Amino acid sequence: MKLNITKTFLPFVGETGEIEPDSNRPFLLNNVFSQDECLEIISTLEESPGNPTFMAESPRYGFKQFLSKYLAELIWSRVSPFVPKYIQGHRVMRLMETISFKQIKSKSPQTSKHIDKFRIKNDYSSFSYSTFILYLNDNQTSELAGGETELYYENKVFKSYPKMGSILVFHGDWFHLGKEIFRGVKHISITRLILENTGYECI
Repeated sequence: MKLNITKTFLPFVGETGEIEPDSNRPFLLNNVFSQDECLEIISTLEESPGNPTFMAESPRYGFKQFLSKYLAELIWSRVSPFVPKYIQGHRVMRLMETISFKQIKSKSPQTSKHIDKFRIKNDYSSFSYSTFILYLNDNQTSELAGGETELYYENKVFKSYPKMGSILVFHGDWFHLGKEIFRGVKHISITRLILENTGYECI
């Protein structure tokens, strides 16, 4: 299957004109997965089979967590050409095999503004960095309304709209939240980028 994956840097709210590429700016990878693939991922994670390995869940927030080396490697095989090999002196390694799957229904509590927990390996050899959100459905149709992701950096606000098969990438230590859903169910999968701790100060 040939996918036309493209990279789009997000403008901040109110920004006009051409967007200059910036390593500190969140970006969207479009067309990473086809519609059929997204539906298959939803079906697989909903069923909670032995592979991927089910880890935990929070029914109130529609949250499940899995260990899926296959899905992490599949995502990485498609997005790695768009990720630099080094970030601030640290070698980029892979994506975490821990996959969070969320089914967020309309009228569910809006997530509060938060940052993603920094994770470092016990031997300090690697640590988590960027967050990757895979949108498994979108609000471009009548099935889903709302559910935008808002990111906050300094005095700027960035907004990303759910688009099936696309992946939002941003620094995990940025404050962010998922906006209220007015209709339908929002399906997303979340993982993190892992960097090797190559002797530089951890970011």
